[in-house]
Amino acid sequence: MLGWNAQDIQGKLRPTETEVAALGPYFQAAWDRESMPNPDKLVAIISVIAGRPSPGHRRPLPLHSSYHRISLLGPGTFTSPAPRWAIRSTFETGFFADAGQLGEEKHMWMCKKQREVIRRMPCCRGEMANCHPPFAAESRAACVRLTDGPQPAEMPDIEYSAEDDAILERWLRENVGTTWHPLGTCKMLPGEEMGVVHPSLDVYGVRGLKLTDLSIAPRNVAANTNNTVLAVGERAVDIIIKELGL
Repeated sequence: MLGWNAQDIQGKLRPTETEVAALGPYFQAAWDRESMPNPDKLVAIISVIAGRPSPGHRRPLPLHSSYHRISLLGPGTFTSPAPRWAIRSTFETGFFADAGQLGEEKHMWMCKKQREVIRRMPCCRGEMANCHPPFAAESRAACVRLTDGPQPAEMPDIEYSAEDDAILERWLRENVGTTWHPLGTCKMLPGEEMGVVHPSLDVYGVRGLKLTDLSIAPRNVAANTNNTVLAVGERAVDIIIKELGL
């Protein structure tokens, strides 16, 4: 038990062609550009948590099932206009900053898909209202309560009205967050592409400074970031040893 993280099940998701078309032209364009040519590239991950997110915990717990968007289409910004000795900064996460509401559409699809997957699992016994959007009680999208045990996999999908979609979008904006794997704040790209770091790890315009962490990633990575940062560190050691002539 001491070595158990309560995550026995994870699922990698890609939408069907029908779902892609329903998500609109911006999603279709992003899909055609980034995902369709790479059939092993996931769009989202479902993480099933064996826990109960209830009041009284010292820190918030994830939902029974959380979903993660794998993308860097809406980059954030960090600026510090004050003098170096003053602690003042502006940080924009970039959440839902994509053109054409791409972020909202993708998260709404993931939320709906997650519900369909989880409620078909034999162990599912319903949904907790405090972890779901506040749909109206009479809505077909209201929390599912399974009083007769598991439901058949052939049951129809949940139907969402325009009002339900508006509630879901608002709820997502109020609850979206990071899964603690941020990266790419000082990208290794040419300066004209908003890059900060040279392939030698040197920071443009600064002498004697190298960056050797995941801030240099120019794009997201399809891996646990711990693995990637270890590789970055090992490569940095090789570069520095060579430059020092050791």
